[in-house]
Parts: sequence; structure tokens; C-alpha cells
Amino acid sequence: MWRQWLDHATRQDSDREIARKAGLTHSTVSRWRNAGTAPAEGIIRIARAYAADPIDALVSAGIITEDDLMNGGLRNAVRHAPTAYLTEELHERVTTGRLHGGFGELRRMFRAWSTR
Repeated sequence: MWRQWLDHATRQDSDREIARKAGLTHSTVSRWRNAGTAPAEGIIRIARAYAADPIDALVSAGIITEDDLMNGGLRNAVRHAPTAYLTEELHERVTTGRLHGGFGELRRMFRAWSTR
């Protein structure tokens, strides 16, 4: 999966171009591509060089899992996210139909929160 992420995020740039943009050597990028993975630091460097989400890159490489995100990182991020950001995201999900369960789910969530 990491190779697929790499090709997509870099728009199938050559290993030389990836290395140049990420400040790595060509041989390092080639070695990582052939191995099908890279160390977390390298993955993050490439993601940042291409303005890609480093978390998605780490998940694609199997370094962190979706469960890791849900159990720690995501909940923590939501706790610390500005209210305006959360409100915008909720509005976007409601207006585009991406809120699974619709307003019924939203009402259930608010009821659950209010009983805490």
C-alpha cells in the first residue's frame, strides 16, 4: 500500500525527483520503494515535501493503524480542535450528506453528550 501512496502523492515522480524534493538521496528512495516501506521519518519527509498528509502516509506504510488514530490521535485531536473548526466540519457533513445516520444520529450524539 505504501508504494501506491507514494505514486499517488508524488504524482509518479521519479525516485530522483522525490529525493531532490525531500532532501534525500536517490538510492535511499529507490531502496525504500523496492522494500515497499520506509522509516517513519522518511515517510514524513516525503509527505511534507509533497504537501501530503503524513498521517495517511504512515497508515499506508502500516506504521500506524486506523485503530491507533481512533483510540488516541483522533480523539485527542478532536478534543483540542477549535470549536469553529468542529462546527465547520459538522456543517459540511450535514449539508453534503456525509453525516452517516443524518440528523437522527446527531440528536443521539447530543443526548449522549448531555448526560455526561
